[in-house]
Amino acid sequence: MPPNWTIPFCTATGLVTNWDHSLVDDPDPQRAIGIGVSYLLWGVVALSLNCFVFSVISCPPLIQYSCYKLMSINTLLDIANNFNGLILGGFFSIFEINHCNPKQTIWAHGIGMYAYVVWALYTAASEVLAVNRLLEFTSPRVSRFLFEGKRCWLWIIYIFLYATIATVVAPDAFYFYDPWQGMYFNLRIHHEINYVHIVNNLSKFGIIIFCYTVMIILLLYFTKNMRNISKIQVKAFVIGLLAAGVNIGYLAITYTPSLGSLDPYRGVIGQILWQMLHCLVRIPVIRPNLNKASGKTSPLANLARSATYWSYLKL
Repeated sequence: MPPNWTIPFCTATGLVTNWDHSLVDDPDPQRAIGIGVSYLLWGVVALSLNCFVFSVISCPPLIQYSCYKLMSINTLLDIANNFNGLILGGFFSIFEINHCNPKQTIWAHGIGMYAYVVWALYTAASEVLAVNRLLEFTSPRVSRFLFEGKRCWLWIIYIFLYATIATVVAPDAFYFYDPWQGMYFNLRIHHEINYVHIVNNLSKFGIIIFCYTVMIILLLYFTKNMRNISKIQVKAFVIGLLAAGVNIGYLAITYTPSLGSLDPYRGVIGQILWQMLHCLVRIPVIRPNLNKASGKTSPLANLARSATYWSYLKL
């Protein structure tokens, strides 16, 4: 670390501060260990679920369809976000790794920046998936033109371009994990609110709400009767609202100066809301008897084939 370099968001005694210079929390080793162990246990469950989902939706025959290509990309980023938020976060809390320790500053900030980039990738991927679903419902011809076949993979370029722009437009951004709060912070060195982070989250909120609201309105218009809308379509809309609400909740937890009695739990609440997007906000709908299509009848094969037919409402 360069000599005479002041570590951002740290006091002279090595305590973590927030964007408004307020002290985040006093270090509490027992609290950090409790947070770390909880995150690791949750991480194992979340990663197991998402890895299994990815292993089946990314294989033939479903991978030939554009929606499952996009779902595979989203699930891969779910796995990365689970790892960053729960596994890395868990280890950082247990061992109290933090950027205010001069020996850990550079690489702790690097991990925080990597976690932000992965989140930006996920934001772009989930927006592409929402648009794909809307177009498949409203304009199949346009959907085929934009997403059919190998053209679907070209959207990876947009996803990485989006994440790159979201990173470079705030060159003074500083990302770090607070092991005692159990939360990543996405701030700016000059103690300003990171509006790029806010816009990144709000864009996802806006696009998801727009796409699913249009879908439900069109469903109501075409059916003329709410009872004719399938339960899955209604659940998709509800899940869309829930996921969007989680985004807004995370922003509120991060940037509200004071939460009163909830202040000591700010980080854990924020982390829970973030990780809900990647392992809890989904609805599996299993269709049985899929062995007819594959010709395989083993219990393991049937389980895998059933999992591939989940209506994976990941947002």
